Amino acid sequence: MRRIVFAAALLAAVPTAASDLTPQLRVCAALSSQAERIQCYDELAAGLPDEQQDRPAPAPPQPAAAPVAETPNSPATGVQSTPIVEPEPAPPRVATQTAQPDPDDRFGIEHHESQRTTADSISAHISSIDKTVYGNLVIHLDNGQTWQQRGYKRYPLKQGDEIIITRGALNSFFFSSTRSNRKERFFRID
Repeated sequence: MRRIVFAAALLAAVPTAASDLTPQLRVCAALSSQAERIQCYDELAAGLPDEQQDRPAPAPPQPAAAPVAETPNSPATGVQSTPIVEPEPAPPRVATQTAQPDPDDRFGIEHHESQRTTADSISAHISSIDKTVYGNLVIHLDNGQTWQQRGYKRYPLKQGDEIIITRGALNSFFFSSTRSNRKERFFRID
């Protein structure tokens, strides 16, 4: 439990000291359990800012050559030795994961987002009117859309009338004519 509290306190300080991760990495490396150690590393990686995650991957460590003693001229070989200069290691790269949207996060709001991008009402002219077997109106509009009446009430419309289709609650649509103050519920069939 102490390790978890310590790791949580350590992770809270990561954003402020993200430039020097050496102490935090040492703490993670000191953990004895492999699962705790991996979790510690993952939490450190999650707390990094984006600019540190975009750095290139470090080069794999190369075996260090044995240092040569510096002497001006070796009397036995007559060869002048040069000091070995190791290249600076590249900063550590943390694997970035592509953020896949979780289906649970979008559950129930996908319909709301589609409504925001569409118009709340449109207007069109009636090109023809038909009736179903049950007496419901089928309205063909000049923009190519076909709508059917939900109820069985008489709704006075004529060919050529201008109508306004407004969006209602729960994905319903209402027709209103410029000749009348009534609204009637319709649904689109084409």
